[in-house]
Amino acid sequence: MRRLRRRASPAVAAREGLLASGRTEHKAILLSSVSFAVIHGFFLVDKIIVTTLFGAIAGLYYVRERNLPVLMATHVALDVIAFSLPFYFA
Repeated sequence: MRRLRRRASPAVAAREGLLASGRTEHKAILLSSVSFAVIHGFFLVDKIIVTTLFGAIAGLYYVRERNLPVLMATHVALDVIAFSLPFYFA
């Protein structure tokens, strides 16, 4: 039997093409981690540094494992911890 091949969306095809070349991968991770940090902590320098680091680690993990639900759960867990700390120390 002939197997039907599903066409990838343009976004998926572009991502796969971008990540196929080795060096572009690291540039994409750096750009996405910096933009992640700016969106999450624009006014606080220490928060920008921490979120850039988390974004870089998450980007490297995703490129290696391709497992987005784990990163989503980690993001939620870190948010719960970050939002509960002021109540704990208050």
